[in-house]
Amino acid sequence: MADAPHVAGGDSRPRVHHMGSVRVTNSSGNYKGAIGNKVDLEEFLASGGDADGEAAGLYAGLPLLHAAVKYDDADVVRLLLKFGASKAKKDEAGKTAHDYAEELQSSAEMKALVREP
Repeated sequence: MADAPHVAGGDSRPRVHHMGSVRVTNSSGNYKGAIGNKVDLEEFLASGGDADGEAAGLYAGLPLLHAAVKYDDADVVRLLLKFGASKAKKDEAGKTAHDYAEELQSSAEMKALVREP
């Protein structure tokens, strides 16, 4: 089983850290995977990482799906959805991932991926 993701303040929810690109770290702060590295991210999620966790660093407070939309990576969005990320989840400002896709004028593909049914 993979290490629990690193989270400030003892929170047990997974977080993503921005260090040149969006990265996932384990509880020791060691590199675990990058949003842009689908193999590592899929391994992280398959080993129990929460696809609905929150981001840290540059995307602090945003759900991972929202961060992936902001990162403009449709493959990562698909991967997070495959592992149960919720399209309906809202961030602290009450926005969904689809709201961000609209605001950022993302591609039609991205908007369709995160549009709620």
